[in-house]
Amino acid sequence: MSNNLDEVSDGLEELIEEYLSRITDKLRQAHSIKDVSDEVGTLNDLLNSCKRRTQMFDSLVDVRTPEARKAQLRDKLEAQNVRVIANREACKRTAERSHEILRRSARLLSSVQRRVDREAHRSSSYQLEVCGYCDGV
Repeated sequence: MSNNLDEVSDGLEELIEEYLSRITDKLRQAHSIKDVSDEVGTLNDLLNSCKRRTQMFDSLVDVRTPEARKAQLRDKLEAQNVRVIANREACKRTAERSHEILRRSARLLSSVQRRVDREAHRSSSYQLEVCGYCDGV
């Protein structure tokens, strides 16, 4: 096992950050919904991978997870070329970093979805409303 957990998910996180940046830039400029939706589709696939990995890290840091299950999770992560160490605090930091990326991505995807919905219903008398409780998230 590696002793540098800060490199655990850098590749996936950097790729997600790149897509977040590209989508944000496209939203600021005049791009078609098709251009944005293609990027969002790829981002969604990346986020699903990130979410599954984050759930594994959450289980690794959960004191209620049996040691046998933790060993299985470490093996599964290492099989995916994700370096893991047994240091609970380092795993916790990685999980927190992944949660933050997932939150930011959810906000961006919500914004994109609202734009797509507005565009799709532009010529309709149907008017979409954003949820006042969660702001569409």
